[in-house]
Amino acid sequence: MNHTPMITILNRAELLLTRDVSRQSRVRTALAAAGINYTVKYDDAGMRNSWDRARTGSLGQPVRPEYRIYVHRKDLDLARHILSGLRD
Repeated sequence: MNHTPMITILNRAELLLTRDVSRQSRVRTALAAAGINYTVKYDDAGMRNSWDRARTGSLGQPVRPEYRIYVHRKDLDLARHILSGLRD
């Protein structure tokens, strides 16, 4: 059983910021397999501004949400090591 303390805003460290849903999924799977607790902040702010912007973005490009993955500070080095071993 994993005894990592709960992740809070005071003890978390950002591991990854991505707009790639497949990448965030692979990272989450790898962290879970290693027993590393994580939290994900999903931000679709660019998609909420207006219906037209949600479809195409400000320059006519599709807008994708951001995924921020956080781990406990004490797990950051191990999580980075795991991240470095993943294929893009």
